[in-house]
Amino acid sequence: LDNSLSDLIKYTSEIMLGSLEKVTFKNGDIPLLNDSAFNVYPTTKELLDYSEKLGIQATSIKLDESGYRKYQNRHYECIVNIGGIKAHYMPGHAHSDIFNFILYVNDKPFIVDTGISTYDFGERRMIERSTVSHNTVQVRNFEQAEIWSSFRVAKRANAKIIHDSPDKIKAELDYVTTKAKHTREFVFKEEEIKISDQVNPKYKAKAYLHFHPDVEVDIIDNKIITNLCEISVFNSNNCYIDEYMYAPEFNTLIKSKVVIVEFNDKLETQIKRI
Repeated sequence: LDNSLSDLIKYTSEIMLGSLEKVTFKNGDIPLLNDSAFNVYPTTKELLDYSEKLGIQATSIKLDESGYRKYQNRHYECIVNIGGIKAHYMPGHAHSDIFNFILYVNDKPFIVDTGISTYDFGERRMIERSTVSHNTVQVRNFEQAEIWSSFRVAKRANAKIIHDSPDKIKAELDYVTTKAKHTREFVFKEEEIKISDQVNPKYKAKAYLHFHPDVEVDIIDNKIITNLCEISVFNSNNCYIDEYMYAPEFNTLIKSKVVIVEFNDKLETQIKRI
């Protein structure tokens, strides 16, 4: 190869590896964001080991332009989608998942993305790409983006970041097909994560928390009790447990629990490690 092309390929590979290493959880899992699935590719460790043999080293980078942020300490790791649908010019694998987050506690999956089980067009594919299949807020019955067919996105909203610091991030989302607006703020502390949501007062909204199949979930007095964390919700109208199908890989569906929190105007959610 021409040296300039070879250098470009090496540089790009190092950036890609750095991005992958950045979002990979300590236990080796990748976050099941958008059209991601387990057991269809080499692990992050396998890719890093192989690249080292080729003389390619992962380059440490910031996640700024990706639209994602990762927060971690000795107790938990949390990945947040704060930037909207990416890439704008090729969104075929994108989901309606703005302000979605994934949380691992003590190296274990706790609040998870529902994943994907199929690329075939149909009800299952549409459900897995929809707003309600992610750990975000659905305003009334609106979708954040016009998801259609198996790999199509039409009108879509994108988030505007208001505050971005090592322990707090806040952004707002203006829907393009209605006057609805959603603002979400994450505050990260050593033993606690606080999530604040605000929507138009005239619209009813629902916040979704999808739990990994191994997590035990119960609700007592608007407090969500699990075997890893205790979650308190404030200003909710109703809070209840439902079921969803967790899809960690293609052609796999596992019955799991989702907590749905109904609210108007404002909602406060506090996740505390037990």
